[in-house]
Order: sequence, then structure tokens, then C-alpha cells
Amino acid sequence: DVQCKLAQDNNAKVQSKALQSFTSFLQTENLRQLIDQNLTMIIQAMSHNLTSTSPSIRNSSEELIALLASTSEVPS
Repeated sequence: DVQCKLAQDNNAKVQSKALQSFTSFLQTENLRQLIDQNLTMIIQAMSHNLTSTSPSIRNSSEELIALLASTSEVPS
């Protein structure tokens, strides 16, 4: 929850740091269940950043969404 708020902060430096932290967070296998449970909130934060005026924030968000797509479980 806090990480998602930081990823949407008005300060580009705060956003950038939060997005970097998200990358390592999403790649931590032990947190997979927590990530899957909060997937909607995470995707909302990342999709909000797709409208950022900062190219680096947009690119980082696109990369994180792609990472989420490649690592998230698909319910059967």
C-alpha cells in the first residue's frame, strides 16, 4: 500500500526510487502470494504512471507492468 502511494507521488525522484524498489519487490519469489493478492492495487499504481510527463517514469512503469504480466499466476 505504501509502495503504491510512493509510486504515484508528485515528486519524480520519489516515484523513480519507488519504481526501482518495486522491481526488486516483484522479483522476490517469497512475496509472490502477497503480490498476487494485491495485484489490482499494484496495476492501478503502475497504470497511473503511464500518463506521467516524465519519460523515465512512463518507461519504468511499462517495464514493471511487463514484469508483472510475465510473473503473475493465471487462475485456473
